[in-house]
Amino acid sequence: MAKVYYTDLYGSRDLKYSKLNASNIENIGFELLQPTEPYYMFVPTNGDKTKQYYAGFCLEKLLCTHLEGIQTGKDKLVLQPSFETLDAVIKDFTALDTETARLKFCFYEWKVTNTRFI
Repeated sequence: MAKVYYTDLYGSRDLKYSKLNASNIENIGFELLQPTEPYYMFVPTNGDKTKQYYAGFCLEKLLCTHLEGIQTGKDKLVLQPSFETLDAVIKDFTALDTETARLKFCFYEWKVTNTRFI
């Protein structure tokens, strides 16, 4: 298998050009990597932390896919300027009968009955 080397060079473009022009292949300070299955990382990694990272869960299992951000559909109800205001709106919404809640919060085509008691 081929040997894989790694180095980092941070800074502005001019600084990078200056350092590279003053260096050669022997004195740049490459680090020999040992990429291993199954991920073959081409950057230095901490083996224990890599195992811990990949032992975690996939974000696709946590988040719904193919959505464009958080979508409430009822922003006027659920987006409030403070926790206290939101708490008051939720208490009001859950205390009202279905028709009164529908009229008060302008949910003319929303099935309030199915979502009020989450």
